[in-house]
Amino acid sequence: MSTAAARVKDAATSYLVGHLAGAEGGVKLVWRIADSDPGTALGGFASALAREIEEDKTTLADIIDRLGFSSQGFQELLARVMETAAQRVLEIQAGDDERVVSLVQLETLSLGIEGKRCLWKALAAATAGDARLEGIDFDHLIERAETQREGVEQHRLEAAQAALV
Repeated sequence: MSTAAARVKDAATSYLVGHLAGAEGGVKLVWRIADSDPGTALGGFASALAREIEEDKTTLADIIDRLGFSSQGFQELLARVMETAAQRVLEIQAGDDERVVSLVQLETLSLGIEGKRCLWKALAAATAGDARLEGIDFDHLIERAETQREGVEQHRLEAAQAALV
């Protein structure tokens, strides 16, 4: 493999592994939301969403493997760094007000899901016709991300009403 090709592969690996780490952080965040609101509409929604995000993470790991990229080592480190940074941002922004914490968590989750939707669209465009990804239904993944984001948005607006008035 040429030096230029190796750089492209390294950059693509970093891009995909970054999304994989983001998915790991998203799973942890949404389980934290579910655990903090058990028995509520938000808690039930978050539990179901966590399972979907875990499925998406597994799909992305499969894609990385099928494309011949390696996520070994990078994923755990990046996930820990991202989770720690996200937690610090939440603490700084929200202080002790749980209503504001909930709003910021839902906004963070919404942005992550939008990033995932962009990832699926980018992969669909970049790998159209690639036999290695046969059976991956990018249209379904894109639609699911859109549905997830709509659900988060409903809860985010409710959290905004509680936190900002």
